Amino acid sequence: MKNKKKTIMRIINIIIFILVAFLTFYIIFKKNDIFLIIKNLKQVKIIYIIIACLLMFFYIACEGINIKRILKTLNNKITFLSSFKYASVGFFFSAITPSASGGDPMQLYFMKKDGLPLTHSALAILVELAIF
Repeated sequence: MKNKKKTIMRIINIIIFILVAFLTFYIIFKKNDIFLIIKNLKQVKIIYIIIACLLMFFYIACEGINIKRILKTLNNKITFLSSFKYASVGFFFSAITPSASGGDPMQLYFMKKDGLPLTHSALAILVELAIF
């Protein structure tokens, strides 16, 4: 019974995701010519895209190092990959939520899910915010 309910919820989530994706692309492209966008993308120098991706990765890695150092100060042992995951989650959810308000709560959620104390996680995010 539980598996059937999970399957139904998964199907509903997939349908909602497809609808939101379709709505997003419709809004973006309804007044813009797709061929003009493709033409402009062909004119972009690929080296700039590569540099931008590398710098984004570097930014997220530095934020992950900060999170790891703060949590280590609070006697929590986490790996760099975990701290990188928390930084990536914050970066992603800040990018997709209005006023970048979703990053910190999702970072806290993932830290709690991984077994870190919520008080330490919240303090780490607060200290990181103060550092900025």
